[in-house]
Amino acid sequence: MVLRGLQDIHQFNLTGTYFQHQKKGLVYCDVRNPENVNEVVESSNPDAILVFSGLAQEKLCQDNPELAYQTNVMGTENIVQVASRHNITLLYPGTINEFSGYQDGTICTEDTKPRAKDTSIYGKTKIIARQKVLERCITPAAIPVTDLVLGSGFGFVALGENNGYFRIRIDTTRFPIYIEDYLKYIQLFIANPQKYSGVRHLFSKEFQQGILLSDLAKKVTTRFALASECQVIEGATEFTPQANSEALMPIYRDTEAKNLATENRVLTSIRS
Repeated sequence: MVLRGLQDIHQFNLTGTYFQHQKKGLVYCDVRNPENVNEVVESSNPDAILVFSGLAQEKLCQDNPELAYQTNVMGTENIVQVASRHNITLLYPGTINEFSGYQDGTICTEDTKPRAKDTSIYGKTKIIARQKVLERCITPAAIPVTDLVLGSGFGFVALGENNGYFRIRIDTTRFPIYIEDYLKYIQLFIANPQKYSGVRHLFSKEFQQGILLSDLAKKVTTRFALASECQVIEGATEFTPQANSEALMPIYRDTEAKNLATENRVLTSIRS
């Protein structure tokens, strides 16, 4: 979504990479292989590297902790080394999962020490990788931390087949950012890496106080004219779209997923 957004701006000459899912115009890169990373960087000669590679699915990381470490930690270290060697600025996206260990209403600012919950392999590997970027990258590096990235008009996850039910935690607070605002920050960083480097918590102004998923669901149902009838079951709400709807919704389709990273915390920023 970020690569496509930057391409639409027509301001950058981009080189995108892939690992498993080949697409036209993308270059193969295995971040676990330092020689491969160096080859891609030398051939493209970029002014900045945006690190959107990694193993992000929580369950996949739980089932494959060694793969998660090799990809998220060692892969990041390989990129940091190449960026430093070639004097290239680096943007390494953070995640709210890095703060999943806080369950006491902690206000998490850029100065809050990351702490993942014990069961989050993904969060733990992201924290280690973050430290490698901060400590070992000798060029300007940015770590924008986001919670939920929303596409234009709330687009995030496509509806499932047969317009099935979606379940969300109505008591969970999230701190979304629209993709347009995310892209603006990336543009600012590339134009002035010294000014916009470091750890920054990003969210759109509309959501700076957070928003309950129940309220976000209301915005979605209004935006896409979805069925307004909802069922509240054990702290979750279910609703189904109207027939033949092709809407996009910022709702996870995995009803077993536990996306509760911000349930008992406040994500905020001390920076402008």
